[in-house]
Parts: sequence; structure tokens; C-alpha cells
Amino acid sequence: MDNMLAAPLKELQGNLRHLSWQTQQVAKGDFSQRVDFMGEFSQAFNTMTTQLAEKTESLMEEKKLVDAMNTELQKSLDLMLELADDTHSMIYVISCDDNRLIFQNRTAQWFEKIHPGETEKLWKSFSGRTFPENGRHDTWEIVLRPEGKNDDTYLRIETHPIQWSGTPALAHVITDITQQKQQESFFHSLAYADPLTGLHNRRYAMDRLEALSRGNAPFVLTMVDIDYLKYCNDTFGHEKGDEYLKAVAALMKTQYGGDVCRVGGDEFFIIKEDDRLQQHQDELANLRAMFMAEDRYPYPHSFSFASSLIDPHTAVPMEQHLQEIDRMMYEYKKTHKNFLADCQYRDDRMPG
Repeated sequence: MDNMLAAPLKELQGNLRHLSWQTQQVAKGDFSQRVDFMGEFSQAFNTMTTQLAEKTESLMEEKKLVDAMNTELQKSLDLMLELADDTHSMIYVISCDDNRLIFQNRTAQWFEKIHPGETEKLWKSFSGRTFPENGRHDTWEIVLRPEGKNDDTYLRIETHPIQWSGTPALAHVITDITQQKQQESFFHSLAYADPLTGLHNRRYAMDRLEALSRGNAPFVLTMVDIDYLKYCNDTFGHEKGDEYLKAVAALMKTQYGGDVCRVGGDEFFIIKEDDRLQQHQDELANLRAMFMAEDRYPYPHSFSFASSLIDPHTAVPMEQHLQEIDRMMYEYKKTHKNFLADCQYRDDRMPG
């Protein structure tokens, strides 16, 4: 009886030892192992090894693809870094975790060597910027004044949130737009500046009035007319007339303020964004008296004015407001302007 049991047990023990060895081989990646005993267990084991072999083969194919993609990405990254070094824009990549500089291109390195003071200001502008939750990039501008120079340097900065080797970082791409700003200023001057006085011109004034009339706040519009300009031109010459015009322009700009615009030969608009109509009229009256009291001009000098408070979203057309203010100004002129008996002087807008 013992002999009858010993043989099968010995065979079972051997099969189990072999199964244990096969399992170890499978764990090492040998999926060719097969079991041909123990019925359903054998079928389950063999199915498992077949599936593992197929899955491993699939993963190996995927790994090859990923490795190929990583190789191409590395080539692309190397190319991008090479291109970044050759661009005229400065590029800084800064870690969001510890504000550490991860990368800068050659243009940024040169800028730091040539403008160390401006570089410090640039770095300060980076501080406090964090990785945006929405993942969107930001575009902003800063103005730097190089040491020892009077001209400002304008920089446009595009900040992009990126992952740099798994580290959250901000890539700052910086472009010098000084020339563009200078061109914009030049064309703005051509379109909106009066060449003689340096004030805004009529086009600017009308655009500004149109914008304010659509706004939500009241504003005071004042019309100023220079007295005796024709007399000055006829008697002392146009050079003195231009001097007179510039004197009144400077007076309005420096002593009264607001948006001062020369809208005609001897006419100005002044726009102030508040509702203190009476206060502005009192200030202009005092300014007129002070100007008339000055004795440095060889010609009579004065100005007339009228102001109106314009409510936001007014239904009255702006042209109608201007006509009414113009009417009030010439009523003021009739009352306050001193008549000159000099026969050379004649103002067609005034009687006598």
C-alpha cells in the first residue's frame, strides 16, 4: 500500500517542483512555459502565460514607439534651444518652485553683461509671478531707462507656463519694442498733435469728446478764444503772434490742466473729467486776470472763455453743445474784452 502511494506522491512532488521553477521563469519573462498536468489549472496557467506573452510583446512595441518619439522630441528640443540662442528676443526660463534660473539664451546673457542695472529691474518684474491655474500665457510690458541715458527702453514680455523636465516653470520671451513705440508716438503726433503748440489738435479733441459722451461720467468742456491775436499779427508780425499763441497754450497746460487742444487758429478746447463747473470757471477767471496783469508782452493779451457741464449719455448732439458754448463765449467776449481803438485792429466777430 505504501509503495502504491509513494510513486504518485513522488511524481506529484516532482511536478510541483517543476511548476515552481516554471513560475520563476515566467516571472523572469519566459512566457514559453507550459503546464500539461492538473487539468483546469494547466489550461488557466497556459492561458495566462500566452496573454502575458502577448501583452509583453505589445508593451515592447509601445516602448519602441515611445523611445522613437523621445528621440525625436530630444532632437526637436535641441533644435529649439539652438534656435532660441540665435533669436533676437531674450528668453528666460525660471522655476516656479524656487525662482531658479533654468535656462537663458545668448541674447539674454549679452543683455545682462551690457545692462546689469536694467537686468536687476527685469528680474524684479519676474518676482511674484506664479504658475497660472488656467494654463494661459500672459503678455505684458515694462519700461526701463538705461543708466546714463534719457531715452526709455520698452520691452514686451510673453510669459508661458511650461513643464521643464517635470519642473513647473515660466518661460519669459522678451522683445525690445522701443522702435515700435517711437513710431507709434511719431504717427500719433502726426495725427493728434498741433505742430506749433505741441498740444492735442482738433481731431484728438473730437475723438475724445465722442468717447466721453458714451461714457458714464460727466465732464466739463471749456472753449477758449485768444483776444487780440489778429492785432498782434498785423502790428507785431506773425512771429510774435506765434509766440502769443504758445504762451496761452503753455498757460492752459501748466496752470489749468486737463486735456488742452488747439482746435483752430486762436481757439482751444479744454476737457476735464469731473462736474465742478463753477470751480473751473472761477479758476479760469483768476488765470485770465493774472495773465492780463503780466507786463512782459508788448501787445495787449487776454483770452475769453465759456464752459459747460455735459452729462454722460447725453441725447444732445455734441455739435449742438459746441454751438451753445461758442455762443456763451462770445457773450463773455462782449462783456469782458476791452475794445482797442487802434485802426489796425479789427475783429470781424465783434461789433464796432
